[in-house]
Parts: sequence; structure tokens; C-alpha cells
Amino acid sequence: MPAAATLVTEVALIQVQAAETIDFEQGSKSDEEYVRDILKQFNELDAYHSEMKDEVSGGTTTTTYDSQTGGTKVESYIPASEYSDEMTMTYYFYDDGTMIYDELGYLKSSASYMSLAYPDYEAQLKTVEEQMGDALVLTPPSEAAEELEDIDVTSTSGATDELFVPEDLVFQEVTKEGDVVTATVDMSTYIEENPELAEFYPANTQYSMTYSIDPAAQTITSTMTIDVDESAMEESSDDDLGISLASLITDSTVVIVTQATDEKVPAIEDLNTITEEEFDQILQDAGLDLY
Repeated sequence: MPAAATLVTEVALIQVQAAETIDFEQGSKSDEEYVRDILKQFNELDAYHSEMKDEVSGGTTTTTYDSQTGGTKVESYIPASEYSDEMTMTYYFYDDGTMIYDELGYLKSSASYMSLAYPDYEAQLKTVEEQMGDALVLTPPSEAAEELEDIDVTSTSGATDELFVPEDLVFQEVTKEGDVVTATVDMSTYIEENPELAEFYPANTQYSMTYSIDPAAQTITSTMTIDVDESAMEESSDDDLGISLASLITDSTVVIVTQATDEKVPAIEDLNTITEEEFDQILQDAGLDLY
């Protein structure tokens, strides 16, 4: 077996319907200037809507960001596997770090599977639904940050400053075929120089990214390649949960279509929410103590 395994993910990142929103004209810009300009325009969008599909698993994720409310809405669908039913999850996160979850929707989507372990699950869940109605569960910024293992959610949630590529990344090569301009980025050094990223990758990981801009289709297609040193990956696999990085990295093809949008994400105060403590009490009162 070779020392390195190559994992390739192709990501169709952008498709914009409104030509006046993103100007795909290259004009007199050099190829590199053109790529950076298009990326910058997308980074400055006030709102965007994206749809992602994992071609291998069939899972989908829809994301809508609205800078007016500082909110991002995420809806995920996870197909059934041998270990669980198909699941749907909806949650919101905001620039101030607030997280809001559709906990009831999650519990309902896993009902048939959970009933195997909890015979009274569906009856208890009905009681929970009667008490909650359409309420979502709110986690305030400080608690949300703790749940995310002290990740600075205020600097990453929703904001599009570096949505596609950090400005300090260096393009190794920029080529043009017809009107399609492609930039190649070697992210290995960038990851090594950023400890908060490096901890997620085993030693000697080679990570590259290409961005191809097609002005006719008004798309950006990104292809991500990761070369993992398997021996180093095994050495870095130990953690408190006993989960190896090898089990988390798999071959996949992910397609993301993102566009400027007028769709709005509700402000926090416009959503019907309850606290985690109130949610836990509702579960306990229904006899459904899962946590």
C-alpha cells in the first residue's frame, strides 16, 4: 500500500443568477487579479443561499446567510445508514455566537430508530410536541462557545470576509483555457502555519485547492485534493473518544451551488425559542430523559 492516499473532492461553489450582482467581466485584469476579484465580490455579498449535495452519501445541506440579521440558517438531510434512520436537522447561528436548534424536529426524524431503544418513545415524543409547539431551543453565546470547544464563533459564524479563500493565500499557478480561468492554491504551508487548522490534519498532509471561474456559466468550481500520509495519520488518531482521523476522512464528491439571494434569515427575537433548561424539563416531564 502506498504511503499516501489521495482524496479528491470536487466542489461547484457558485452559481449566480443575477449578472448585475457579480460582474464576471475580466476586462484588462490579469488572470490572477480576475480570480481574486471574483472571490472578493462573493465575499462582499450581503446575503447568499447555497445548496450542497454529497454525491456519495446523498446527504444535502442548504445554507442561507443574511447580513442584515447576522444570521445563518442551515438545513441538513442525512440519509439512513445501518446505524441510524434518515435525519433532518435545522439550526441557526448568529454573528454574536447565539445558536438556535430545532431539537423537536431532530427527535421526530429519529423516531423509528429511537423506538427500538425506548419502547414508549413515540408516545413520549407526542407529549413533548404538545408542550413545545413550534419552539426552538436557544443556546446563548457563552454556552454555545463552550459547546464548540471554545472556538471563537463570533469570528466565524456567518461572516463572509474569507468565505472562499483567505486573502493571504498564494496562488501557485494561474492558467486560462478559453474564458475559463483556474487558480491553484497549495494550502499545506498555510495549514502548517496556522495551529488551529493544523491540529485537524495528520503530519505531512498535502492539501491543495483549485478555483475555476467560468464566466459563461457564471460559476466557480473548486476541486480539493488531500494527500494523507497514512503512517502519520495512524500516529495522530488517538483521542479521548477513540475516534481516528482515518475514520473521518473518506472519498467524497460534494457539489455546492451558491447564489445571491433576497431570502431573509429571521432575527433572534423573531423566532419562538425556549432555553435549554426549559427543553430539558419538558423532556423529563414527558419521561423522555435522553441527555
